[in-house]
Amino acid sequence: MLGPAAQGSSEHLGALFRAYKPSVCQIIRQHRPCLAPADIEDLYHEFVRVCLRREFLAKVDRSKGRFRHFLWTCVRRFLQDDHEWQRRRPEAHVDGQVDNGVGDEAGIELPQADGAAWMAMDEAWARMVEAVALKAVDVEMRDAGRPSAARHAILVRLKGAAPGTLKEDAHLLGLDEASYNHLFYQARNAYRRHVNTELSRQVDAAELADEVEHLIHVLARIRHRDVP
Repeated sequence: MLGPAAQGSSEHLGALFRAYKPSVCQIIRQHRPCLAPADIEDLYHEFVRVCLRREFLAKVDRSKGRFRHFLWTCVRRFLQDDHEWQRRRPEAHVDGQVDNGVGDEAGIELPQADGAAWMAMDEAWARMVEAVALKAVDVEMRDAGRPSAARHAILVRLKGAAPGTLKEDAHLLGLDEASYNHLFYQARNAYRRHVNTELSRQVDAAELADEVEHLIHVLARIRHRDVP
């Protein structure tokens, strides 16, 4: 997703911002605890507007670290600039707009990371990678003519959200157990392949194994917490 978004794809840009919205709002909430939810939403949309105007994805350099670290820095600098604008307004207006970009003005304390905000950033990233891989697997299964009910059951199981066993899935779907097992393991291999493909767009080959391991850890944390 990051690759097409960096090239200006509006669809992928929208998906990227939607994926990271919870973590961006968490950082804003951390730095501005007195803001009402509606004001946090407004500040988030202002951040997106500034990012698009400044074409900030064009500045992503994989050799300098993870995209989520880059985004974290952008949010912090945006909040820094917004704080400066609030302090010296109305002088900050430029052509009727507020020029609170993602600059490097010094002298204002940046919001520091806390566990909740950083966890939200990591989880947004993990959910995005998972969603991209699952969508690709679903497309492959659909193009191969797999039944929609079987596709749905397999995707739910790949997300770790399915109770019971593969045998029970096959029975509920009215499918032969061996055939269904073959479909599932085929889809699981495709899922792993698409995860590696997505992560390889974000990190160098030398870091890929560590990034996969971190993704597994974060997704396991999400699934453990979400279990009723």
